Amino acid sequence: MSSINYEYFTAGMHTLCRVKSDKVIVQTDKDILNIMAESSSDRIIMRVCNFSPEFFKLPSGLIGQILGKCSTYRVKLAVVGDMSDYMTDNFKAFVNETNRYGDYMFVEDENEVVRRWKEN
Repeated sequence: MSSINYEYFTAGMHTLCRVKSDKVIVQTDKDILNIMAESSSDRIIMRVCNFSPEFFKLPSGLIGQILGKCSTYRVKLAVVGDMSDYMTDNFKAFVNETNRYGDYMFVEDENEVVRRWKEN
């Protein structure tokens, strides 16, 4: 049994799941699979601090593995918080491109996630 807490709320016609933790809980793609299974949600909001620093390093491949799992299981994922420590030119370009579509978002403010997911 996991010690992760989940908070659910409605935005428009969708139920969103907010992961309630201040710890690193995602270090591998298996960790995100566990969170998807435990939360039973197709829209998950997590904080920057929930991810290992390797997640934000594109060459590590971890971000691709995790978003790949989300894509396979049709789960939208939002990473919320200050990512300035990780904002290389390549990561910034990745974030800008990813945020265009809304299935995966990297934003500072959770209200942006709720607004966009409420609409679609």
